[in-house]
Amino acid sequence: MSDGEKARLDAERKWRYMIPISHEFYIYGRKAAEELLPAGQVARFVEAFWRISGEETARMYLELAKLDPSDLFGLVRAIGRSSEIMGEDAEAKQEGDRAYLIHHGCPWPKSYQQNGLPESCQGGCDTWFETIAAVISPQIRVRTISAIPSGSTTCTREFWIEASRIKAPQA
Repeated sequence: MSDGEKARLDAERKWRYMIPISHEFYIYGRKAAEELLPAGQVARFVEAFWRISGEETARMYLELAKLDPSDLFGLVRAIGRSSEIMGEDAEAKQEGDRAYLIHHGCPWPKSYQQNGLPESCQGGCDTWFETIAAVISPQIRVRTISAIPSGSTTCTREFWIEASRIKAPQA
């Protein structure tokens, strides 16, 4: 094995250790919010966390990855790659004018359950996906078709571009 291959494998191994650590940052933040904030404010904190995370992820897709906002399948592929980097088993599919992101496996539902925060999983992902779609293009829509935390075998999200409802002025 070459030195380059060894370095790549070492970096990959280190990243695999960092995935759960990075996930735990949310858990710690959520626990701190419960400790410091009035009960009614914790849900606002969680919503803001996922919204800001989605906004920043979308910004990086646009600025760093040079994602074309009109490329719906490109967006779904980018999110799928991000999911795989975070230890999830994700697949992007396109059917006509719709794109689907299917998570066949995800470590986070179990982690949220173990930490007493099962509601954080789907709610957090839904906010994150919806925010990314809205920031990339106000015409992109996303809906959750199935979710592992709800007992399904996959988390499946459908993406589409909604046509503008504004009519062009008549000449």
